[in-house]
Amino acid sequence: MEQEKKALEDVQIALKAIREAVDEKAGKYESEVKEMKEKVIEAVKTFEDYKASAEVEVKKQEDRIDLLEKIAAKGKADPEKIDIKAATGHLMQALVQATTEEKSITEFKARSATDPQAGGIYVNPQFLPSLLLSYMRDANPMFNEATILTQQSTSGIAFARKKLIDGAKPAGEKQASRGKTKRNLEKKTISLTRYYSQEAATEEFLTGQNVEGESVILQDIMFDLGLNIQDDMLRGDGNNSKPFGLLNEKFLTDTATPTVGTGGSLTWKDLYNVQKAFNYERYRLSGKFFFTFDILVQFLTETDNEGRPIYQPGINGSISATMAGKPYTIMPGMDSTVAANTLPLLFGDMKRAYLGLLNGVYKTYRDEITRKEEGFTEYGICTFAGGSTWDEEAIRAVKGV
Repeated sequence: MEQEKKALEDVQIALKAIREAVDEKAGKYESEVKEMKEKVIEAVKTFEDYKASAEVEVKKQEDRIDLLEKIAAKGKADPEKIDIKAATGHLMQALVQATTEEKSITEFKARSATDPQAGGIYVNPQFLPSLLLSYMRDANPMFNEATILTQQSTSGIAFARKKLIDGAKPAGEKQASRGKTKRNLEKKTISLTRYYSQEAATEEFLTGQNVEGESVILQDIMFDLGLNIQDDMLRGDGNNSKPFGLLNEKFLTDTATPTVGTGGSLTWKDLYNVQKAFNYERYRLSGKFFFTFDILVQFLTETDNEGRPIYQPGINGSISATMAGKPYTIMPGMDSTVAANTLPLLFGDMKRAYLGLLNGVYKTYRDEITRKEEGFTEYGICTFAGGSTWDEEAIRAVKGV
């Protein structure tokens, strides 16, 4: 009886050992099946991503080939009418686009709040143009002070410019019958010119830190674009559809108030004399001063004949700083010194004085080929802009003597 009991226990132990071995093997097999399944899913996803990317590239190539085939067909039908220069240009563009990525700004690399290297934030494409314009405004005061219009075209606009000069003296609005006035107007067209700016970064830098991503690079480029446009709004020569700069306008020099002080400095009297140069009170009431930071420094300790300070600092952001009781704006690009033929100070209503035009379309360029050996990826943005003086009555200057 004892032997039979012992034999039964041995059998039970053996069965338990066999069951454990089977369970262990089954678990291992299940784990291997799960791992293999995950690899298959990942492979399928990779293939789908590659397929989608390949389809996009094929579509681009098909568009380029279709364009060249149309040119070839036209040349075959009538060889004398084919534009060799245009055909060559299309061919070169196709070759460039085959190695350089060009896309709309709204298609720029996707932004993710959890991936700084992908841009740091997500921006809805509907609001991206407004965001880019805000970048330009932050760095370039002319975009805040002047009237800026947006037109998604490169054809420009025609408008009525209010002229000031009639002979050698200010004319402005002339009194007509029944108390009405008539204006001295001319038809003016703002043309648009191409502006382009770029920066470069390395893949190692973008992936090695979380401070600067592609969205920050984009912001820096917009700062530079805005600065280029603002420089032309102030000092452009008007050539190649560029703006004719406000500071180059003859009427501004002709109506400018000579400086009172000597030795290359401005005095408190200049701030009041320039306001007396207006024909109409409304421009003086809504006017601001415009000058560089260097000119501001000259006035920080300036006082009038009664010892009253000309400069009044702002109060906790609720009240803006003033100069001679009027607001002011620091305008980079203006003259920083007081000398003969300089215009170091402007006063007036810039919203009425100057009209800027943006086409509101931004094209990005992401070039990983040109400087590949150096490890650089170049980012660029292109847009179109223009500008012109709008109302010559609305702005006056102080000129050095």
